[in-house]
Amino acid sequence: DAQKSGAATWRDHRKAAEIAAVLQDSSIVASVEPVETNIVIFALKPGEEEQNFILKMKEEGILLIALGKGKLRMVTHRDYSEEQHEYVLTTLTKMNSNE
Repeated sequence: DAQKSGAATWRDHRKAAEIAAVLQDSSIVASVEPVETNIVIFALKPGEEEQNFILKMKEEGILLIALGKGKLRMVTHRDYSEEQHEYVLTTLTKMNSNE
């Protein structure tokens, strides 16, 4: 159903924007690209190791992808629940407070 699909897409975009907002507040994130879809692209500050960040997140059950040239990508999806979203936001916030 197109209406359900549109609502799900809007929720995915909202979740991506909320993740971007948390990342922007992080002391290890240099920049976050504007979020227009369900994709969040961001860069860590110089001196921060991408692979270390990816591994820390993986240990928490959160997967992301290195795009190269210092950029990382996170994607929300219709199967990504509100509970999972709250977990990601909380984990990112805790990670920032532990730096």
